Amino acid sequence: MSYFLNDSSARLFLCDHKNHAALKTIAQSAGAQILTLGPNGEGSFADAASTKPKTCRIAQRSSRDLAALLYTSGTTGRSKGAMLSQGNLLSNAEALTELWQFTAHDTLLRALPIFHTHSLFFATNVTLSGGSNDVPT
Repeated sequence: MSYFLNDSSARLFLCDHKNHAALKTIAQSAGAQILTLGPNGEGSFADAASTKPKTCRIAQRSSRDLAALLYTSGTTGRSKGAMLSQGNLLSNAEALTELWQFTAHDTLLRALPIFHTHSLFFATNVTLSGGSNDVPT
C-alpha cells in the first residue's frame, strides 16, 4: 500500500474501518488523509460527505484529461500506474456499445467484482452509454 500511495501521490485513502489502524501510519507517511467506508455506506467518509453541499459545480474535462490511474499486475517488474484518459474510456464505451448493440432495452448481468477493470470500466460504461440497466451480482 505504501508503494501505491506514494507512487500515485493520492491525497485521500479510503479503507474499511477494520483495516484503519493497520493502514493509518502508511497513509500518513504518504501524506494522504485516511477515511473509512463500510459495506453499508457507513464510516468517516460518509460522515465527512454529509457535511458537504448536496450539489456542486461540475468541472469541465477534455478528452485528454486523466480519468483513472490503474496499476498493472507487475508481471515485468514493479506495478506501474497506467494512465487512462477521459477520451480513452469514452471511445471504449462507444465502440463496445455499438459492437455489442447495447440499448436501453438491455440489462447487463455483471458477474465480475467492481474492482476488476472490465467490470469497473467496460461493463459500467457500456451500460451507461447504451442507456441500459446494470445488475451487479
